[in-house]
Amino acid sequence: MKLILWAPVCAVLSVFAASTAHASGDDPTTPSCPEGTLEYKIDWPESKSYPIPGTSDYVDVKTDGTSFDWSSKVGMDAIIAEGGYSGEKYLYDPEAYSGKGLYAPMDPWTGKPYKLWRIKFCYDLNLKVEKTAETKFTRKWTWEIEKTADPTYIELRRWETADVDYEIALDAEKYDKDFAVKGEIKIYNPFQYEAKITEVKDLLDGVEVPVDCGGVDFPYELGSHQELVCTYWAERPNAYTVENKAIVKTDSWSMVGGDTAKVEVKFMGPSEEIDECVTVTDELDGVLQSLPTDYVCAGEAPKTIDYTHTFGSLECSEWDYEFKNVATFKTNDTHTEGYDEATVIIKVKCPNGCTRTQGYWKTHSEYGPAPADPVWEELQNGPDSTFFKSGKSWYEVFWTPPPQGNAYYILAHQYMAAVLNGLADADTIQIDALLGLVRSFFETYGPSDWQASPSVSKALLTGWASTLEQFNSGKLGAMHCES
Repeated sequence: MKLILWAPVCAVLSVFAASTAHASGDDPTTPSCPEGTLEYKIDWPESKSYPIPGTSDYVDVKTDGTSFDWSSKVGMDAIIAEGGYSGEKYLYDPEAYSGKGLYAPMDPWTGKPYKLWRIKFCYDLNLKVEKTAETKFTRKWTWEIEKTADPTYIELRRWETADVDYEIALDAEKYDKDFAVKGEIKIYNPFQYEAKITEVKDLLDGVEVPVDCGGVDFPYELGSHQELVCTYWAERPNAYTVENKAIVKTDSWSMVGGDTAKVEVKFMGPSEEIDECVTVTDELDGVLQSLPTDYVCAGEAPKTIDYTHTFGSLECSEWDYEFKNVATFKTNDTHTEGYDEATVIIKVKCPNGCTRTQGYWKTHSEYGPAPADPVWEELQNGPDSTFFKSGKSWYEVFWTPPPQGNAYYILAHQYMAAVLNGLADADTIQIDALLGLVRSFFETYGPSDWQASPSVSKALLTGWASTLEQFNSGKLGAMHCES
């Protein structure tokens, strides 16, 4: 009874990282190796390396005469440690490549292991099988394009301009097809015996696929340290991850057994992409526009291309202006094209208003004394809008008499009246150029510093003011209002 109790204790002591050894439960006589395995006996083992029969590898043993450690490149199915008149059998599942702290059976009288006098290594010789799995599939991209404009309807006066924001939205959708997997099955015989291979097959997701071993016939004798390379190829219905397993079988009488190898088949990236990029063009009324980018690939999608176009300098007309904008893409492989368009309608109103003098406009703001003319509200802040560098509002400048005949204020009064007349829909075509010059002057100078400029004279300013006064009084261009 004591002997039976000690056997599992030894089994527990022999647990190590790679595998688990456990006592076989054999009768306490000398056990034998499992059926189908080869046996290699070492009598009175020492701490050294021993060549394993049939292989070019060794087993390393370290022992103090009672316990021992071992390691080998050949996997062991069982180890039998003999001492006294019996042996302790350690089984490994899966086969192990090292072990620590193994003992012979326990001496029931001393409660200690017998002295180690023999180790049996139980192993089988199996071919080394490795396999690869290379996936491939084609990814086809389809593209969509959308063109928008904001705003799509604008009303302008003849001298006005307006910005329109255009947007080109691109998106791509993928379609994957033609899934396939291929690879090699490498069969190597590392032993000193020939291996009679009877079958090589490959299972992809449990389904057998054709294998090409270079035209060899089975059974096939694979010599010592020789290699046989087979290939396989199969289509797949989708990109699901599946198991791929190679099975190599040998004749039952062969000293060298077969083996299996398996890999996980994962479809990562496509082996070919079609139409993954597009060239983008944009035309406004047939004129090619400059875009921030004109080449977009699927990795950037969805992608938006924005730009702004300024409309203006259009003649007044009873008809609306219609500007058609067309954005087009062309794919890089099949040259498939797609387009979308946006239309902007601009109405340029023809001026048909009359003019009023600066005396009218200075008295018809919200500050009176006459009733307010709504045209004043066309300015950013009405009569309180700042007049350039004067430090005053439009209303204040109107009511500032020219001190000592300061031509700045003489010109300012006529300029403001002309601008308000234009906002009241009077036709300013004959003074538009002059209005631009005067505006540039006011943007540069204030009421006093203009006199220090050699390029500006009082005669010049009063001359400009005189021309504007003719316009405001109906003597140049638009007619003067009757009331």
